[in-house]
Amino acid sequence: MSLKESALIFATTVFMCYVFLYSNLARMENPNPQNSAHSQLKAQITITKMDTNPKLDEHNSIDEASFLNEDQEILDYFEEESESNKKFNKMKTQFQNKTYSLLNSLMKSMLSSVNNDNEIIAQRIQRIKDNDIKNEEKSTNSYINFKNDLKKQGSLENTLYDDKNLKATNKIEKESEISTKSIKDTKNGLLAQTSNVTNIHQVDLYNSTNQVPTLPSTSLSIPASTTSTHNGNQQTMLQFASVLPAPVLVVPPSRAVLYNDTWHGYTKPILAIAQVGRLGNTMGSYASLHAIGKVYNSNVFMLPEVVNALKPIFPHLTMSPLPVPFVGGSWKYVGQGANITDYTGVQEAAAGLQGPRTLLVDDYPFEMQIFNAYWKDILKEFTFNKNLLTQAEIFLQKAGSLGNQTKAEEPTFIGVHIRRTDYLQVLPRVFGATLPGKAYLHRALNFYRTQLKNPIFIVASDDMDYAQDIMSREADVVMAPGSSADFDLCLLSLCRHSVMTVGSYSFWASYLAGGTVLYPNLKPNLKPFIFTKQFFQKAGLNNFLPLEP
Repeated sequence: MSLKESALIFATTVFMCYVFLYSNLARMENPNPQNSAHSQLKAQITITKMDTNPKLDEHNSIDEASFLNEDQEILDYFEEESESNKKFNKMKTQFQNKTYSLLNSLMKSMLSSVNNDNEIIAQRIQRIKDNDIKNEEKSTNSYINFKNDLKKQGSLENTLYDDKNLKATNKIEKESEISTKSIKDTKNGLLAQTSNVTNIHQVDLYNSTNQVPTLPSTSLSIPASTTSTHNGNQQTMLQFASVLPAPVLVVPPSRAVLYNDTWHGYTKPILAIAQVGRLGNTMGSYASLHAIGKVYNSNVFMLPEVVNALKPIFPHLTMSPLPVPFVGGSWKYVGQGANITDYTGVQEAAAGLQGPRTLLVDDYPFEMQIFNAYWKDILKEFTFNKNLLTQAEIFLQKAGSLGNQTKAEEPTFIGVHIRRTDYLQVLPRVFGATLPGKAYLHRALNFYRTQLKNPIFIVASDDMDYAQDIMSREADVVMAPGSSADFDLCLLSLCRHSVMTVGSYSFWASYLAGGTVLYPNLKPNLKPFIFTKQFFQKAGLNNFLPLEP
């Protein structure tokens, strides 16, 4: 029984006892109201007689017999009253004793309950202390074991910084050699498997000088560009400059601070990414941190959930997993600033301006103005696994047979991704923009129809019922199977050109495909939105062309 319950029972019992006590005392003091009133009236009459009886006049003689009779009556009355008072006092004393005994028992019971509660609480506190001691011992043992492992590996904390840096560099170079060999083997295998697929033009990895044919000029045309290969498929990356665009930074690398402090053999600062959001957002966080690590020469890692989300799809990721289990209390969280497009804090952290710390990148960093400067590396990082590529290429081969058989030209695949679901509410409510609909999509498709002789559109969406409703009757449209997000993304990335709507998934489908990308020219009036003309131009994505929604 708890202390509150015991106190409530005690107070209720005391109240009831006192009510019972006083009600009985009232009856005892006046057990027979009628007899009492009669006796008082009799006594009053007797006294009155004594006052008015002429026999009592000092000049008259006293009627002694009459007086004695009346006096005897008075004495008898007082004796009766005295006996009644004695009985009353006796009963009152007995009742009080019983009441006090009852209250004493209740008090002892309550105190016993309180003591029991205190004993239970003390036992619980002791168990908590015991568990804390066990956990502390376990943590200490884990640390000792980990430190012993480091000693065996030659990575003691007192090792000189230069020696650690040399070992880390050798490790990275070795991993890079293995990864490069794996990529080449995978590419050669894919080229061998798809050599008979006539609708996919194979070229050497990032070394092609082939040009896209000059197309008829319109108000919005597909410009000439250099081409490259991504995932075994020809990829067109528009480049109006002879070199890659420089990363657009708020914190210049010259402000970076170097530290000798280390964390498990790695120099600080240490940055890691967690999985926030779905596939497209996770890819954006990875690409952003990958590029920021290169800019500031800082150590970056993936938490296990990021490894589990990306590694099965993209087996050639080079970012290392976190070398030890993540313990949140020792990490500082760093994320967006004034809005979803401001991640200056992440740049400051990577540059060491927040001190030699371990930092977890939070929220949804999507620094395309930084990672696009390393677009060749990003395309290698996001190379799909062999199984997905094979399935996607088979799908495109079948889709190509649906093209206009009377035309001599091979079909050109255009990936179309339609994002709806949550953005139907998020875009107008949060950013003050309207989601592009049927009119925008038909204008985008008609644009490619006027530019290409045999286009085939591969349509994927998070709302396939809507996509089917507005596009399934088009002869040159093929619906993606929608079996999984990773397969649809792989399929769209193998297309030559793209139509995107909004969102990170739509962006990555277009970015990985290369070529010309049409996007809706949104003008948000509440908050900045990353997938708009302002940010595409800032990132140097000149192959992204705006189309009015």
